[in-house]
Amino acid sequence: MLQECRIGQRVLFAIKIAVRLKVPSENEEKKYSGGFMKKGYAVLSALGSDRVGIVRDISSVIKNFSCNIEESRMVNMGGEFAVIMLLDGSEKDIIQLVDTSECWDGLEDLHITLKKTTPSHIRKTGIPYLIKTLSLNTPGIVHAVTNLLQEKGLSIVELETDTSAAPFTGSPMFSMRIEFIAQSMGLIDQLREALRKIGHDADIDIQLLPLISGKAE
Repeated sequence: MLQECRIGQRVLFAIKIAVRLKVPSENEEKKYSGGFMKKGYAVLSALGSDRVGIVRDISSVIKNFSCNIEESRMVNMGGEFAVIMLLDGSEKDIIQLVDTSECWDGLEDLHITLKKTTPSHIRKTGIPYLIKTLSLNTPGIVHAVTNLLQEKGLSIVELETDTSAAPFTGSPMFSMRIEFIAQSMGLIDQLREALRKIGHDADIDIQLLPLISGKAE
């Protein structure tokens, strides 16, 4: 029954609290460090009123600087279109893209920011886990769970929330999905008990699941 509550128009919360950054492969690193080029990374974010061609316009600029879109998240929220991308390329091309503000001329309808970054190795250390919640749409759910993760010293990799109408009653339902990395199974046992208490006190259905290859076991 609870699963059926996911029906309805999705209104994605997100851009992710923490971007999932890929660890470059050995071949990718050799392509740059083994030659004359050093690999660089940047995170791009863009926000503006939804219109046709936003992604085409952004990707065109990236292509012109010989950079690559390694990962991206895009969503329409309330008439606004939000984009976040992890870009890679030679360090020289990345620096040029980040420093050349005039390359975005003609895209003044978008608020675009670029920041140099490095690939994250968070997924190489620790155990990936997933928290899933489903409940009535009431204030404080995101805070309650993320506050617990902060207290346990756990870093969020991705966070996404949806709202939908429950079948028959039409009541607003709230679901949340959080991916994080745990350093020990002992910590998971503590977290499971704390989440059970949150679920009981606030009438929230909460699941804690291990992730294997990005999917809940």
